[in-house]
Amino acid sequence: MNKILPRHWELIELGDFCNMFYGKSLLTKELVNDGFPVYGANGIIGAFSDYMFEDSKLLISSRGSMSGITHITLPKSYVTSNSIVIESLVPKITNEYLKFAIDSTEKNNIITGSAQPQITIQNLRRLKIPIPPIDEQKQIVSLLNKSLNKIDSFKTARESIPQAIIQIRKKIIDDAVKGKLSRNFRNKLVNYKKSSELVEELISIRIKDNPKVKLSKKIIPNSQKLQIPETWTWSKLINIADVVGGITKGKKIISNETILLPYLRVANVQDGYLDLSSIKYIEALPADLSKYKLQRGDILFTEGGDRDKLGRGTVWNDEIYDCIHQNHIFRARTNPNYINPYYIGIYTKSETAKEYFFNNASQTVNLASINLTALSNISIPIPPIDEQNYICQKVNNLLQELIKISESHNKFCGLLNRIERLIFVKAFNGDFSYSNVHDNDTKHLIENIKDFAVNFKAKSQRKNLPNHKEQSSENKENLIKVQNNISMLVKNVNSNTSNTKIKSNKQMKVKPVETYNELIECLEKLGGEAYPEALLIAASLEDDVDLFYDLLRDARDNEIVIVPVGHIGKIKKIRNEIN
Repeated sequence: MNKILPRHWELIELGDFCNMFYGKSLLTKELVNDGFPVYGANGIIGAFSDYMFEDSKLLISSRGSMSGITHITLPKSYVTSNSIVIESLVPKITNEYLKFAIDSTEKNNIITGSAQPQITIQNLRRLKIPIPPIDEQKQIVSLLNKSLNKIDSFKTARESIPQAIIQIRKKIIDDAVKGKLSRNFRNKLVNYKKSSELVEELISIRIKDNPKVKLSKKIIPNSQKLQIPETWTWSKLINIADVVGGITKGKKIISNETILLPYLRVANVQDGYLDLSSIKYIEALPADLSKYKLQRGDILFTEGGDRDKLGRGTVWNDEIYDCIHQNHIFRARTNPNYINPYYIGIYTKSETAKEYFFNNASQTVNLASINLTALSNISIPIPPIDEQNYICQKVNNLLQELIKISESHNKFCGLLNRIERLIFVKAFNGDFSYSNVHDNDTKHLIENIKDFAVNFKAKSQRKNLPNHKEQSSENKENLIKVQNNISMLVKNVNSNTSNTKIKSNKQMKVKPVETYNELIECLEKLGGEAYPEALLIAASLEDDVDLFYDLLRDARDNEIVIVPVGHIGKIKKIRNEIN
């Protein structure tokens, strides 16, 4: 967020006046039902039998997609290693002001890593925040709290509406496939063909067109049936539609006469709509086009993936010319004079159909898939064709209204977010506060902060780490010894690398590592154990010893490595990281 600061304000790095340290590792199995709150990367994640801090602490998430999010803990809380604790060394600069100031800044330049975003203490120290006089800080905190509380008052409605839309959508579809949505229409119907006659006539036509057509004569068990109107009937999908798989990718084609065709993948078939933003092409034979070409009204089903991807009956409307489908997409083709394809699509989105797909799917730990036979044998309640058409039109109209509500909700949320950003801009441009002091008053505060920081750092080199409840005296002494050992070894590397037991290998010089997993990879390349100076060089962190120390401590806290304490020894890997 760009800032136009008042003349008597100044941007200062957090490291000049704040102490920072990581929380402590905690296994999921150690969480309890009743205890002290535990803060992870995104707020409270559970409870623990002990706490680390008596007072509230300011945290910034340092691991994963939530990196950069700030929290102020409750008193007597536990903080995991996925967050960094920030302590102001100037008591008058409160956690509340620091949180708002950090939230107002752009943090992309301190977040590193692509696959696993993270913030290191080294980078966080360099984050600059605006520092006005204390009186103005108090004004900013007060006015921000009032303004943001008004925005938060909409939070319940803002969060409940999307869930309400999901529940209403389920209700619409459930009522549609049970005949409740079309009750009034059905009562007015006269001279209509019963659905049982409709299905029998359709089957006769299909047999006449193809005597070898596959049909199912299995009786549908009552356990699979919904309570449906008397004028409806049940039918297997295979009896009312031609159901086939698609073209197989990667098969060897022995022919010079091939054509390049667009094809649909699982990613293209979403729940109720098609995502055609990315279409791929496949080399195929001319015969494949006639065999797999999609036609208007075809119903597309996904073979699987995640549980929510099973089925997905979505209707094709000739969106792409000469388009075929992959073998992980099944196609069902009905006769629109007897079966409205959109009605089949509606039923496959019902809870009853989803339950059938899941119960008949092959499942692994995180994936599920349904085969062509199971899909073909799903039981579907069939209304008369006029009632099918009415249901499709009614459901479409209602879902369109839900889409409008959802769009309005998104606009409302966007407006709130813009207002919140504007409030922060105004607050940290000085529009929310005023001061009667001269420029020198702020400069004096800044000089005090920097002097305090210099004195604190000097004392920290002679004394133990900050006396927090989570660190025993032995652990504090060990951490200092390890850090001193590393600092001593770095000096040895820079001044006289020939005296070390392992020499530098120029081929190992790569881009500096950013995560402790990358540090462990460097250790593995060195055989699973190495002297600190060798690992430091392999990780290309000679110019960033603080980061090396932070990552090494993370690996040690997660019991992945053993670090020598009190003597010069090898760092050893003891186990693989468990995600």
